[in-house]
Amino acid sequence: MSALLTPTDLADRWQRDPRWIRYAAKSGSIPGTKIGGRWRFRLDDIEAYETRHSNMDPLSMTELSAKRQAAKESRR
Repeated sequence: MSALLTPTDLADRWQRDPRWIRYAAKSGSIPGTKIGGRWRFRLDDIEAYETRHSNMDPLSMTELSAKRQAAKESRR
């Protein structure tokens, strides 16, 4: 079984604010799940995400912004 990270653990790993981590998880941009109403991140999933996104900045808000914009346009 893979270790579980909290938003604070992942924020420390990526040098981001925990609020950004929760927002990214809620929007589906990073893999995570809620357990008992709190976000948790499987280390295996995070490492796979980092590998897939190794050629880009995985912390970039540009990626999140693009996904939000595409979602808005698809609803129109």
